[in-house]
Amino acid sequence: DSPEEVRVVVANSQLAIKRNDFGAAVRMLSRVPKDSVAYTKAQLEKANIYLQHRNDRRRYINCYQSLVDQAGTSASHIHLGEAYMRIQEPEKAIECFETAYRLDQSNGALATKIGVALVSTHDYLKAIDYYETALRTSPDRNDLRHSLAELYFKLNEFTRAIRVLDQTLGNVGADSDANAMKAEVAA
Repeated sequence: DSPEEVRVVVANSQLAIKRNDFGAAVRMLSRVPKDSVAYTKAQLEKANIYLQHRNDRRRYINCYQSLVDQAGTSASHIHLGEAYMRIQEPEKAIECFETAYRLDQSNGALATKIGVALVSTHDYLKAIDYYETALRTSPDRNDLRHSLAELYFKLNEFTRAIRVLDQTLGNVGADSDANAMKAEVAA
């Protein structure tokens, strides 16, 4: 019942995966207790086995759902949302990302994840509204401006895309060095 024992179980499961003995690997990983520091790693490994080697989407999601049930943190909701995106269920991913955003509003990357998920559901108007709302609360987020400009471009709204890109260039200060400007243009 020591942390070292759990690490050995995870290592043995990885060896079983290399031997293509996925059933044994899942059984080993299932024995990792929820209060262990390696529980998250065990669930992620198990989820990968279910998706990659067994094509069992339900059990794949159950692994991530158990992380949410255990911790309920923003990170666990993000993992669950990314899992839903990976199996082409963006509506459920949006719910997870929005829950994560409510738990951690300082995480700016979530706004982009929500926007990408909305675009994948072809809900372009809601995605535009979401990006614009996020930009009103964080006007210095040029990555959101770039995503919004890409969406406008995809929708053949070229004048709006140019307007958004002009705002991005306006955010680059006159005192910026050449490397900062280069990074801004690349974004």
